[in-house]
Amino acid sequence: MTGTSRTTGTTESTPSAGILGREQEMGRIVELLDTDAPVLVLGEPGIGKTTVARAAVAMTARPAHEGGGLAALSWMPLMPLERAIGRVFGVADGARAAAEVVRAVGHGVAFIDDLQWADPLTIEVVERLAGRLGIVVAVREGDPVTAGILGSLPSFEVVRLDALPPAAAAAIVQRARPDLGAAGVRRTAERAGGNPLLLEELARS
Repeated sequence: MTGTSRTTGTTESTPSAGILGREQEMGRIVELLDTDAPVLVLGEPGIGKTTVARAAVAMTARPAHEGGGLAALSWMPLMPLERAIGRVFGVADGARAAAEVVRAVGHGVAFIDDLQWADPLTIEVVERLAGRLGIVVAVREGDPVTAGILGSLPSFEVVRLDALPPAAAAAIVQRARPDLGAAGVRRTAERAGGNPLLLEELARS
């Protein structure tokens, strides 16, 4: 089992350079991580939670340790955290697992995606990590377990991703389909409702 560990800078080549309309949210995440305040990125499917979180972590220039929940494996204790640090925990114990994550991540940042598909022990450990290291989690809004996760992570600052503003939505459509005229760009942006994934899919179709 391998995790994702990378060090990135804040130059024009970073992921943030291509993200439109999320400057305020990414800036807030970076600001929180500067003090190791725990961050929860919340939004509907396709709104860009993973993209924004990854870009913000890259802007900190700290090593990223990325893992995440998987719907088909949501029953496996601590699996999202094992993916992040690249090793299997020897025992399903919350306190010991948290200590091991802190040691493995060090000065870096742990990013746990799709926490709505994590097991209860993972969520317990995530809360134990608050304030002990840089950590960002992403949670899908509207999932049946989301309210419970938010209640289980009282230490986390919520950064909510809403629909993109019209100018950013239009820019994404134009980038995906530069041949569309102004009327086509406007109609596509309106149909997608400011959801980045839908904007690109509708533009290309």
